[in-house]
Amino acid sequence: MQIEVGGRFSVEPSNVSSTDSPSFRNLERAIRGVTPDVPVAPYLVVVVTDARYYSEVSENVFRLLPLRLTSRDLERMHGVDERISVREYEGAVRTYRQLVLQAAGERS
Repeated sequence: MQIEVGGRFSVEPSNVSSTDSPSFRNLERAIRGVTPDVPVAPYLVVVVTDARYYSEVSENVFRLLPLRLTSRDLERMHGVDERISVREYEGAVRTYRQLVLQAAGERS
C-alpha cells in the first residue's frame, strides 16, 4: 500500500463578529422571542463552516444552531443514529422564522 498526500486544506481564522452590532441584537431578539430562558452569548466554533464564504460580504458573520443538545445528542453528533428531537427541530424552525421576519422588518 502506498499513501500519497492529495493536497492541503488551509483556512485562515474568521474575523471576530461584534456582539455590539445591530445584527447580533437582532439575533438575540429572535432567540429570546422563541426561548426567553436561554443565555445568548458568543461561542468559539472550532471547525470550518460555509460561513467563511460570507466574510467578504458581511462585517459580522454569526453561526447559529438554535438547539438544546443533551450529552446523548453530543455523543451521536456526526455519527451513527445522529438526530434531534421533534421538539428541538420545531424550536429551531421557529427561531429561524423569527430571525427572517425581524430582518424583513416584520414582527410575529
